[in-house]
Amino acid sequence: MANFNVSSFTELQTALASSDTDIHITITADFSITSQIQIPAGKSVSITSDSTKHRLSRGVTDENNKIKKTLADGGMLW
Repeated sequence: MANFNVSSFTELQTALASSDTDIHITITADFSITSQIQIPAGKSVSITSDSTKHRLSRGVTDENNKIKKTLADGGMLW
């Protein structure tokens, strides 16, 4: 499993795209989701906050006011 610490949406996108294995992402700062999140096929992704409990805010939402994300076949988001 690849581990990433991210403090911006750009870093989140880079982490999601840069590993061929399952991913654990630790959020280290508050930031906004400004476009759709892409989870590649076959990847399992877990996202947690560091001990400060940071917030991800919605910049882009779907018709149900949920953060937009796309899971390719076999992709998982935890």
